[in-house]
Amino acid sequence: MAELPWLAGLVRLGVGAGLPVGRALHEAASRTSGPASEALADALARTRRGASLVDAIEGLRPVLGEEGRPLVAALIASVRHGAPVGPALEAAAVDLRTRARRRAEVRARKVPIRMLFPLVTCILPAFILLSVVPMVGGALRELGPGI
Repeated sequence: MAELPWLAGLVRLGVGAGLPVGRALHEAASRTSGPASEALADALARTRRGASLVDAIEGLRPVLGEEGRPLVAALIASVRHGAPVGPALEAAAVDLRTRARRRAEVRARKVPIRMLFPLVTCILPAFILLSVVPMVGGALRELGPGI
């Protein structure tokens, strides 16, 4: 999910500014859009209906998947045990950004392969028609009258 680094960064920013974890999650969910922030908003709505914050955060595991595991673990450790969440969130955000960068690099490496088909089917025949055919035609004209 492309929004996870932003979400983790916003939660880190909110916690660093002194907000409690629940309020930082609410602020982060309200300032991003996408499936992760919608799932986070649903989880926070469950807390307003009486569910514990830890249970609501654990409910995010299936939605966030393997990519969001460090984020969920850091939030649960902070809420359940009072562990400092700032460094863990920073590490999770860095990890998420690194993974997103790697995925973008993989997609960028595939671009030349995808460009090969249009190059071979469109540009190469046009190059042959505009450069090779006139040279061959000129050479044949030169050879024609001398025979």
